Amino acid sequence: MKRDPSRRRCSWRPFITGLLLLIPACSDQDDTVQPSNPDLEVNGELHAGSTTVLPNTPVGRQLAWVIEAVNGEVSRLGHGELDAHFDPNFLRVRGHDQVLEQLASTARDDAPLTFREVSPDTSPESALALVDGARTQLTIGMNVGADHGKITGLEFRPLVPPPEPEPLDSWQAVTAALQGITPGAQLLVAEVTGETCQPLHEHAAEQALALSSTASLYVVAELARQVEAGTLAWSSPVTVQSQLKSLPPGELETLPAGTELELWAVADKMLAQSDNSAADHLITLLGRENVEGVLPAAGHAAPQLNVPFLTTRELFLFRLELSEPELDAYLDMAVPQRRAFLAGLSERMPLLESARDWFMPRRIQELEWFASAQDLCRLMAHLRTRSEAPGMGRLADVLSQDPGLPLDPAEFPFVSFKGGSEPGVLNLTWLVERADGKRLFVTIGLNNPASPILNVAGVFRAASAIFELLRNHP
Repeated sequence: MKRDPSRRRCSWRPFITGLLLLIPACSDQDDTVQPSNPDLEVNGELHAGSTTVLPNTPVGRQLAWVIEAVNGEVSRLGHGELDAHFDPNFLRVRGHDQVLEQLASTARDDAPLTFREVSPDTSPESALALVDGARTQLTIGMNVGADHGKITGLEFRPLVPPPEPEPLDSWQAVTAALQGITPGAQLLVAEVTGETCQPLHEHAAEQALALSSTASLYVVAELARQVEAGTLAWSSPVTVQSQLKSLPPGELETLPAGTELELWAVADKMLAQSDNSAADHLITLLGRENVEGVLPAAGHAAPQLNVPFLTTRELFLFRLELSEPELDAYLDMAVPQRRAFLAGLSERMPLLESARDWFMPRRIQELEWFASAQDLCRLMAHLRTRSEAPGMGRLADVLSQDPGLPLDPAEFPFVSFKGGSEPGVLNLTWLVERADGKRLFVTIGLNNPASPILNVAGVFRAASAIFELLRNHP
């Protein structure tokens, strides 16, 4: 059976944004789907575009092995056979015994498995299969490495209707939902007058958490200060430099060295696209110590937490390239020695390939950018005030390019948003103006040093509920 050649093929791959997000990578090429095991062909009604044979691809062959393993004598599987089928890093995180127990549990509950179909969005390295079990239908989600074809991700999930979520119709319900996602959740909803924040609802708002690229708002604060002072202009040129390029996403890392952009455009890319290279160009142009110096003026209660103020390139090096002893040595240094250490990293470039196995949090409580919810409220209030000064209308444009949520502009005519994420870190921060002129601030912060933030959709559901509550707030 051949797949429809007009259909785009998408697979989920790790990609860096503010710092890590999964985004679909798509291509338009056609695949001929052949059975990898004739015994796995079944009859049954098809969903549009799906196939009733496992594809003869790396992921299809591993799916066939998993189904056969569950249907066979799982107790006879050993570490050696797992090594032949699973990526070493996957086994290092999950452990051989845990994988064997996952297969054995599925066998006890649902063997024999009968393959029904594979999702139309399959690729050679990623697939979602539907199988009939003895008690219920299951989906098997799987990813394999593009270079070696071994399993890098495996999930069995019963295909049962999800329970109706509890309504999030109060501040307490929203807070409980966020704590259910990550116990260390933080929330602040406040009314803003000038640069003063009056809380409407808060939870752990005074605690400083890792921000990921939400910290780029402090870079914007220093940019605004220098534009107001006349040191720079919105049209000032910024020249792309190879040594300032970071990991994707963003446009600057793809542009040839020597390309010139106007200052406002680089700031716009940093906020709206989480362009990491744009952030690093601006930090260098403005001066690292100047960015550090604006933190107290922007209302940060503990600016020393961000000294030295890291570039994204430096943070990626900490996460992906430097050894544990090197990180320990950096953390033991005083600030002058840390600055010298960072200067010594200027010729080192983090490799995108090194992010392939970056799924778990790494040192997020020690090496990151930090602020409390209260700090962020004062920062956003500060930026909005600066944007209303003469000649600073461009700042309002930069701040309001990305709304973060599809808010009705008739109800919220001004929306400023910045978010950031890496494994174990998620921050969503807004300053909005309601149609009646009331200025409101919202931030959700989640840190989990032991696990990635797994229910991002639930976080955005909570954020949507907050704005629903704010629509009717007096």
